[in-house]
Amino acid sequence: MMLGIRLDGLIINADAAFDCVELRKICAQYGIECNFRFNPKNGKINQRNDYYNEQFYTHRYVIERTFAWMDAFKTLLIRFEKTTQNWISFILLACITLTIRQFK
Repeated sequence: MMLGIRLDGLIINADAAFDCVELRKICAQYGIECNFRFNPKNGKINQRNDYYNEQFYTHRYVIERTFAWMDAFKTLLIRFEKTTQNWISFILLACITLTIRQFK
């Protein structure tokens, strides 16, 4: 890569909308593992040899749900902050607030 960032060994954990031959080929070129939910429009699921781990896929929901909760904080959604340090500080405050809400 031009930026010097190694991509081999990374895993993309995505829904069925990302399940396509072209994206799987590009990921294979860079050594990225794909854990896409199978899209039935791309052939019979039981005849495919592509990797898919249902248990790992369930972790995706936790991440997506957390992002949705964080979208409730307007300062993070629109990013009013000019400096990275202030923005990261608001992310930490949002995470603390969400954690406290879960313990209530």
